[in-house]
Amino acid sequence: MTLNNFFFVVFFAVILLIYWALARIIKRADIKRTVLSIYLLMCTYLFIMLSDLRFLACVMAVSAIAYLSPVLYKKQILGMKKFWIGFGVALNLLFLGVFKYFDFFYVQISELLGVKSVAFDLILPIGISFYTFSSISYIVDVYRKKIELHTSITDVALYIAFFPKLISGPIVRAKDFFDQLSFLGTNLSENLKVGIQIFMYGFFKKMVIADHLGVFVDEVFFAPDAFHSFTILWTVLSYSLQIYFDFSGYSDMAIGTSKMLGFDFSWNFNFPYLSKNLTEFWKRWHISLSSWLQEYLYYPLGGNRKGKNRAYVNLVLTMLLGGLWHGAAWTFIVWGLLHGLALVVHKIFMQWKEKKYGDKFYTTKGWNCVSNILTLIYVSFCWIWFRASSGENAINMIDRMLHYHDGILQPYTWTLYAGILLIISTMIMWKKRRCSSKMPECMEERYILFDLSTFKGMCLFVVFCGLTIGLGYFGNTAFIYGAF
Repeated sequence: MTLNNFFFVVFFAVILLIYWALARIIKRADIKRTVLSIYLLMCTYLFIMLSDLRFLACVMAVSAIAYLSPVLYKKQILGMKKFWIGFGVALNLLFLGVFKYFDFFYVQISELLGVKSVAFDLILPIGISFYTFSSISYIVDVYRKKIELHTSITDVALYIAFFPKLISGPIVRAKDFFDQLSFLGTNLSENLKVGIQIFMYGFFKKMVIADHLGVFVDEVFFAPDAFHSFTILWTVLSYSLQIYFDFSGYSDMAIGTSKMLGFDFSWNFNFPYLSKNLTEFWKRWHISLSSWLQEYLYYPLGGNRKGKNRAYVNLVLTMLLGGLWHGAAWTFIVWGLLHGLALVVHKIFMQWKEKKYGDKFYTTKGWNCVSNILTLIYVSFCWIWFRASSGENAINMIDRMLHYHDGILQPYTWTLYAGILLIISTMIMWKKRRCSSKMPECMEERYILFDLSTFKGMCLFVVFCGLTIGLGYFGNTAFIYGAF
């Protein structure tokens, strides 16, 4: 079950009605917090069971690891302390490795050794990449004393598996999540007014824009030899738009759903295609993953504390593993490597620029515009490897894009609509965001919200919902990041 189908809408509506009823009936704040936490955990486990009962066993196992590892560490069981932290992290990585990467590496090693192999086709539990990372961050943060040990197994289990963020994130930090549990069942009406609009914005991005683009992109990537070079180029641009609207759409739906249940999650995208370089891009794209990789992988590897060359190696290794995190395939590894190498080149360039020119270079609006375009071109080029079904498919797409080939010429109009919409919405939100500097994370700055307490606002929102449903593509609607 995904966040964008009719069954989920009905499922969530029932959950929300019961949530509101419990919040209204229970008066004592401490009891309300406990009851609502247990209720949301039960709803989360039901959500997982409706997909596959085996997935629930996986989530519960990771939740048990996240809960027990810090407890054993604090109590110094068997006289060991740090061991339990390392053991908890290792178990999470082993869990992720077995289900997500065992088949891939088994086949690759067998081929390398010349041994005949057959893939085991292990199940890939939904959201495993996201909830194992959440588990690791909680264990490590307890060790680093960034968060106190949580003795409530219900709270820890809810943090690991909370259903709006389960499938594709965002990767929420434990402290941010636990701090909000005390406010469950409060501001119900305001949370609904804001959350339902954010959810519908995400629904619009996914169903109206991303899925229409996906029809065209899938067709061309499936048989690139049949299409004109211009169509291949147009497809690469289309996929850049598709993956942005698809994943930012999911993030909005997850944020909106969570908001209606009383949780405020930070946004996961910050105008990424306005980035002037790759370093800036990764501070704007999939922010929760970028910050996680930086804090729990790049820094532990040594970061930039052990000299420039070591920092470059750490950066490439982080991006390589980040690429592999997205999927067990060589195409994802190449995608991560391309980004890692480009980040190193950018850092070397910036050091050279600062040494030779100081602040006199790289400051004009013209140069910023050029660097923005160059960054977008490179990111779009890398997306070819991310989307391609194989290395051969990626190379074929690149060859037909860079060298003239005749074929079907299809300038897909939805790409133009998506680009215009992205530009207009970015301009509006950018201007709106700059109106206030005191609360950069408030919902009103991140989204264009209607005042649903007024007749005009309600009418505009209803019209928007009608357009979304009327224009939506209701075919193959799986989220791209749902496969990771």
